[in-house]
Amino acid sequence: MNQCDDCKNSLLCDSGCLPSILPLELVDRTMLERVGGKAANLGEIAGMGFEIPNGCVITIDVFDAALNAVSLPVGGKRYGFSFMNLHFPQDLYPHLKEWAERLAGPVAVRSSAVFEDSDQASYAGQLSSILNVEGFDQIVVAVEECWHSIFGQRVKTYSKLHNDGIDRLRMAVIVQEQVFPKAAGVMFTAHPITGNPEHTVIEAVSGIGNKLVDGVGTPNHWVIDRNSREVIESHIFNYVDVSEAELKALHDLGIKVQTLFGKPQDIEWALKDGKPLVLQCRPITSM
Repeated sequence: MNQCDDCKNSLLCDSGCLPSILPLELVDRTMLERVGGKAANLGEIAGMGFEIPNGCVITIDVFDAALNAVSLPVGGKRYGFSFMNLHFPQDLYPHLKEWAERLAGPVAVRSSAVFEDSDQASYAGQLSSILNVEGFDQIVVAVEECWHSIFGQRVKTYSKLHNDGIDRLRMAVIVQEQVFPKAAGVMFTAHPITGNPEHTVIEAVSGIGNKLVDGVGTPNHWVIDRNSREVIESHIFNYVDVSEAELKALHDLGIKVQTLFGKPQDIEWALKDGKPLVLQCRPITSM
């Protein structure tokens, strides 16, 4: 890869070129083509002072280099391509190891494709995310698993449905500290069913929210009026440790994120140590 030694072996580069693994707090929407939709949104949020789990993004340059290493050019036809031959470049091992040591514990490894979390298509549930990954070797395996998911049949079908062009899909990968919250869930800053822009919808489960995001399990459900900040509808199915004050804090966070992006948002969140963390955000594609 065309990088200086600083890029390969340190968290930040002082030599005037962009490293292939970037701290999320240094990323924003102007870097969408290098870091993908999910990472670009998270970086934008972090830059505005919202809390996200600490981590980095392995840029799309690394994915491109892995493709080139197996003689499949970027944008080349992928029909019949054996994606199991796609491997993380060994010359970037020291840089990724440095991040594994810096995060010092289990991590979440998550896809961030160029079209992912866009206005037109969310790709929700189509690409891989792997939780509770421990150790450098397993991080490498998880990164490759994320890459491999872009060649899966589900993505091919979804991409064709949204006219994205499977051969143009490229992927960055996020590596973040694994959060173990007391509660987690999703929030819509406008009602996703009725379209009412004055209603915030919050859904929550205890612990990690991956089952909710994957459509498994029944979450508790609240509708909050934007102006009064009061709960106007609730459906409680299980005990989830979320107070009324925390619901209001989540609602306020959602409105600020919507203001930042200029349109209603679908936000994945977690509550840890009394603070709401943003795990992911994207436009509500159903509106």
